[in-house]
Amino acid sequence: MSAREIDPASVAARSDSNSYSSTSPICGLPSEILSNIFLSLKDIDPPWVYHESETEKKKHLGFIQVTFVCQRFRETAIATPRLWSHIAFELGPEWMITMMERAMAAPIFLWAHCRDDSSRIGPEVKAYVPKHIFHLQELTLSGPEDEVAYLSSCLTEPAPMLELLSLRAQTFGFYSPEPPIPIPPILFDGQTPRLSRLTLNHCIISWDCPNFKSLTSLRLSLKPFKAYGTTEFLPSMSQLLDLIDQNPLLTILSLEYCLPYLDSPIFPLPSPTRVGKLVHLADFTLAGRVLDCVQVLECLSVPVTASIHISCHAWNRTDPSIRDGKEACDLLPSLTRHISPLKNEAGSHGPFTKLYILPHDSFTKPGSVNVCLEGSIEGSPISWDLSLPVAFPSVWNYIQTLNAVFDALPCTKGIKELSLVYCEFAYHEIIALFRNMQNVDTLSISNIGDQTLDPIAVALDTMTFDENGTLVFFPCLKDVSVYSGNSTFFSKLQKCLGNRKQRGSELEKIEFRGCTVTAFQVDTFRDVVKAVYWDEVEQPVT
Repeated sequence: MSAREIDPASVAARSDSNSYSSTSPICGLPSEILSNIFLSLKDIDPPWVYHESETEKKKHLGFIQVTFVCQRFRETAIATPRLWSHIAFELGPEWMITMMERAMAAPIFLWAHCRDDSSRIGPEVKAYVPKHIFHLQELTLSGPEDEVAYLSSCLTEPAPMLELLSLRAQTFGFYSPEPPIPIPPILFDGQTPRLSRLTLNHCIISWDCPNFKSLTSLRLSLKPFKAYGTTEFLPSMSQLLDLIDQNPLLTILSLEYCLPYLDSPIFPLPSPTRVGKLVHLADFTLAGRVLDCVQVLECLSVPVTASIHISCHAWNRTDPSIRDGKEACDLLPSLTRHISPLKNEAGSHGPFTKLYILPHDSFTKPGSVNVCLEGSIEGSPISWDLSLPVAFPSVWNYIQTLNAVFDALPCTKGIKELSLVYCEFAYHEIIALFRNMQNVDTLSISNIGDQTLDPIAVALDTMTFDENGTLVFFPCLKDVSVYSGNSTFFSKLQKCLGNRKQRGSELEKIEFRGCTVTAFQVDTFRDVVKAVYWDEVEQPVT
């Protein structure tokens, strides 16, 4: 359904509604009240597009449907410019033009976002944006690099109402074939007095641009591109610190630089004594190579009350930023200084509560794993994420790295959730891993090799001694999920869990999904675990 062509059924429905409208109480309301009702409806029910299949899309018009109810509703809605201020790019060019016309001089929220590599931002946006800069309140341009570059060059007039600017050069792939887009050194004639939020994805700004002096949110992201060995498009650490100093009210800072194979850090230190102070920072995201993350952390003072999300990327075993687990742990001293003050507030049981050991993914290569810690401080908005890549085989394996993490970081003894995915462990490594996490109550095992499954089963029943000589057998473990396994593993696991029950440490729940297991094997667990869940897909035992 477009703005120009309304189907006959809608016309007939509106005709019926018009005949009813003269006696409807709501139609007796003043136009100002009706307008406010419609504005509330705009927030509750915005238009959107959903995909029924790969080839078929359907449009939900949301609040726009009030214009089909009756003549009074239609006239009131069209005469309310703020109702049309959120330009719906995805509804198509006709609706976009219609909403632009109806918005008139109201503050505009324009979100032009291409969702696939065949989409273009479109001529309507290219024609509209330069002419209506004066009443843009939020502008998001996300699309092909050439179109974002063209439109950014047109942002030359003052933008007195602009509060948010987001420029995203999309490449629709992990790598970009081209370098980042250079943004003109002076945008909007340097006049954006209300600009507070800036997001740049694969775009580079002039670091002394007069527009960026009162930001509260700054998000910078750069994809890998063909010219891997160059840093000419990146700010120096001094320039980055200058930008931070110019924006003392920053509450959100996100720096994601995914540039592999550089022989030197992206951010050479300007001076060991210069530190960027972010006293109001509430959310800090940092992603990149280990050495670069270390350099940034060394130069920033992040408040204890800020949520921190750090993701270090390992590209392969020859990546100069990470060659083994020991180098990955070079990040820990810097991170410890930020986390240590929390120890008095959170005690030994925060903020990290989850540990994931994951195989290589889009950010790592074969021969490395990600060691991920997650958590939050209960009763506060503070959350923490740390992803460390560990290359192997090497002098350090991931068990040694984990031990170093436990030793270096406060608040890791409170880990309650452990997830192992595609991991390979020997028995002594499993014991070393569990010894540092006696508070684990949830264990998830997914796609673990046979040579590791058996040690895990035995380790669940292993008894060790702590520093006080007290017998410890993972007393907090209550929930186990198994997403892989063989018949030998299940028989050993059942025996170990039976021993746990006899010692008074029975599991609350065990779950099997996608496992090589029969209904008979599943039933054997019902005697040793309080609740057993199974996807009821019986796999033949080979």
